[in-house]
Amino acid sequence: MIIDILLQTVYNFPQMYNKGSSIRQEVVESYFNNNGSLRKTAREYGLHYQTVYKWVKLSRKKGIAGLLSTYQNPWNRIDRILEEHIVLIKEKYPGIILKMARQILAQDNIEISLKGIMSVWKRYGYAGYNKKNYCNEFIEYVNWSQEAKNSYRQAKNLFAAGNIKESAAILNTIPVLPKNSLITEIPDNMLSLRRRIEKASVLFGVMSLPDYLALVQALYRECVKQHLHHSALRIGLLEIATLAWSGKINEQLIRIAELKKFFHLYPGMRPERRTGLLFEPYFTLLIGEAMAYAHNLEIRKGNKIANQCARLLKTHDNISPGFMTDLGILYSNLEEYAKAEFWFNRASQELNEDKRKNVNLYRAYQIGFAKCDLVKGYALLRKSTAIDWVHNLWRMRLRSLFALVQGNPSKSISLATECLTLSKKSELRRDIFNTFLTIACAYSSLGEKKKARLMLGRLLPHLTKTKLIKQISLTKLLLRDNLEISKEMRSIPSIRLLQLIKEHKYLKSLHYARKRGILGYFYRFVLFFPGIVHTAIEHGESLSIPKSILRLPVFNSSLVVCDVKFLGNTIFHRNRKYVKLEFSPKETAFLIHLALKSGEPAKRIGLHEVYDNFWPGRVNPARNLSHMLVRIKKGLKIPPHLIEISRRGGESVLINRGLHLITDYNEFEQTLAAALAFERAGEWKFARKEHRRAFRLFRGEPFRKMYDPWSEQMRLVILSKLETGALHFVESCRGYKDRRDAEKILKRISEVVPAFRVMQPTFEIRE
Repeated sequence: MIIDILLQTVYNFPQMYNKGSSIRQEVVESYFNNNGSLRKTAREYGLHYQTVYKWVKLSRKKGIAGLLSTYQNPWNRIDRILEEHIVLIKEKYPGIILKMARQILAQDNIEISLKGIMSVWKRYGYAGYNKKNYCNEFIEYVNWSQEAKNSYRQAKNLFAAGNIKESAAILNTIPVLPKNSLITEIPDNMLSLRRRIEKASVLFGVMSLPDYLALVQALYRECVKQHLHHSALRIGLLEIATLAWSGKINEQLIRIAELKKFFHLYPGMRPERRTGLLFEPYFTLLIGEAMAYAHNLEIRKGNKIANQCARLLKTHDNISPGFMTDLGILYSNLEEYAKAEFWFNRASQELNEDKRKNVNLYRAYQIGFAKCDLVKGYALLRKSTAIDWVHNLWRMRLRSLFALVQGNPSKSISLATECLTLSKKSELRRDIFNTFLTIACAYSSLGEKKKARLMLGRLLPHLTKTKLIKQISLTKLLLRDNLEISKEMRSIPSIRLLQLIKEHKYLKSLHYARKRGILGYFYRFVLFFPGIVHTAIEHGESLSIPKSILRLPVFNSSLVVCDVKFLGNTIFHRNRKYVKLEFSPKETAFLIHLALKSGEPAKRIGLHEVYDNFWPGRVNPARNLSHMLVRIKKGLKIPPHLIEISRRGGESVLINRGLHLITDYNEFEQTLAAALAFERAGEWKFARKEHRRAFRLFRGEPFRKMYDPWSEQMRLVILSKLETGALHFVESCRGYKDRRDAEKILKRISEVVPAFRVMQPTFEIRE
């Protein structure tokens, strides 16, 4: 009964069997357990013995599934063999229309009405779609028939009882099976080809990309070999989506060209003819083709197809909001943000609550970052509550971009690093670039241009290998002064904008960014080229840049940026210049505490927390803190007003009024996250370099001679992270048979952290 309730709730199934059907099973099982006595079983349950006989006979003929079934085929349903003949015609010629199918049947002396053909097509999922659910997965918009509901319920009951083979056999009899969870539990060798194709749709995004690509390609070849072109078209759409995620753009375009031929296989059919029944795969193919052109930077071709898709949606009734969303995403990839916003807004008006959250994330990017309207961007972000890791990742990515525009580079770096840590393998190719670019922008905003350029320089070989053409062009433009840009490349708004900035055309680049709705890009790019802003100020031009950005150190040489390196003997840099200081261990510990907890303006620390940690039980800790602050400000030449003590809401706090503090520990976390991301992406060469770079940041044991509770705790946290990272690296080296690098890292870490030597034998690499 619990299964019945779940089916009723989740799938809106009507009750197809009642208590009587479960009694039938109980009576039949009792009959077999009583050595086959009909009359004894009938008396026990108060039934006529002929009723028991009928149920036993039915169970012997059709099994338990037949016994439970109350579904009866309609009296006028055509013969099953004829149904299969009609299905094969549609499979062989996906674009065929009713009249053509009827002509083929007439050649075989089969007379059937157009309505009869259509009823078969609907039953097998070739027609009768729910257009509001149109998307790139056909199992989402094919409808549940009464027969499918009944059979599915039987199969689920049998599976729950452990009869997997019988459950699979029933599933295989269903003409078309919409999206469900049961099919993923059945082994492939028990499922028909039709069921395996439906199962592949459910597994999209669940399996690893290489494994999933191999699966759908094998199914595609099997369909083509059997001339099941309609099924090949459906599995082919999944293949092109997987090829796009894998970055295999040329293979994607080849498959799209092949799939397009399936629309007019019937002799004499005009290539331009598209039936309404194939609107979804045709539209999805166009979207995929335009996306491929966008990634190949063939922008004109991509825009031409995108505009064709827009005309298709405008001329059709009851268009799925899913298609509107797909078109919005396409226009975003083409950097046509005004058009993208139009389609996202239309889609959000028709979507349900959960799906609207997805679109709100895209709208938050368009409005909050691209157009730089942070108020509306944050409002949309709040409406898009994270429901899985994908949405959580997008939210974090947007918050990182917003933080940069708000003038909080440390927060932006932290969120970008966490975003990279959360990213799954399917997202990593672009997430690695997005994260590196965001962190590089943040370092540039702090005046750390050298560090930013080094980050992008480390990334460029990876971009070249993965053939992310647009990202390669942007990175080269940021790093190199004289770079020739083709006419096709200049048609990409972001690249054109960056070129205008490099040519020191401030007003022209600003107006262009406003016109194309890419102000967020403009604010990021000028962080790499602050000279254009200084020149505009000298010429008295209107900057139109948020004050939060203008207050950043890159535009104000008077602001203080302190780099505290404490992964070993503590080293201080003030505005990128080494400062020789003789701070006491407690003063150094306090400065590290300040850097990690209040490292950028407007951050604050409760004074009770400081007092309890550094001067527990002292009579006048405020005086001790005051003296310490004076010595630190004097040593680092920090203006007195940048670190102040204030009362907020009845509590005394230490407020950072304008000091930027960065640490090598933050850099270690970023580098380690990048190393693990490269490793998840299967790029061991780049992962190994990032791992080694992360471990080289340790020059000794952190927090030496610092014995306050917070320093003791942080020492354990950092060393634990170092040991975990080293263990993972050595295990990975074992998998890649990279003994030399593993031994180097073990030796280095053992030298800088003596306690690590005890652990070294456990990391020994076995040949």
